[in-house]
Amino acid sequence: MTTFLTLQDDLFEMLVQHAPKVGGVHSGSMTTRLKRWVNSAVRDIETRYLFPELQESYEGVTVADTESYSYPSDYYKTLALRIVDSAAGTYLTRIAASRFDKEFPHSTTSNSGRPSFFVEWDSVFSLSPIPDAIYTYYLRYWKITGDMVLDAAEPLLSGRDSIIIPMASAEALAELGEAIASANMLALGERRIAKAMREVQTEPGHTPMLGGFSLLGRSNTDIHVPLP
Repeated sequence: MTTFLTLQDDLFEMLVQHAPKVGGVHSGSMTTRLKRWVNSAVRDIETRYLFPELQESYEGVTVADTESYSYPSDYYKTLALRIVDSAAGTYLTRIAASRFDKEFPHSTTSNSGRPSFFVEWDSVFSLSPIPDAIYTYYLRYWKITGDMVLDAAEPLLSGRDSIIIPMASAEALAELGEAIASANMLALGERRIAKAMREVQTEPGHTPMLGGFSLLGRSNTDIHVPLP
């Protein structure tokens, strides 16, 4: 099982091999740095590569005459948003904030009905037309976690130590002045990420990501990924 502590220990072992100045025993200050490097690497991977572990679904309901709704606390990016009622389900079209404000009145008097569009703000999304009743919505999203604090904490990418450690090592070695070793670790981490993403794409029963993401998972368009 991958925990915050095992990642710190594995990172330290890697640094001992490639940065002699680290020494064989780490002090309290080194522990603090190990935690920072691990968290930084995990955050970088989570926000750049859409692994299956980072895909989540959330079901909510609209309120009549209410335009905006909050995202889940671990939300990072929207993959798709769908409205479902007794008739059918409809994928909503994402539009830019400038268009939303210009074309869709923030008034239930002139803009009320079954939602067809949505716009994303910092921590909420707004619907248009503004719901005129209770509708169920399904949000499929890319999730991330905050920095790990407790040693027993498990990252969302638990089991992907072979990716996390090289990426954390690359950052740590750069900071420790080991430029060549850092570059080698970064190259190793990126090769392993590419291999892992290829394996994900070819898993039995896996539905390839459509439209919104490249092979390496980087968001590159504004097209939603259909919900299963």
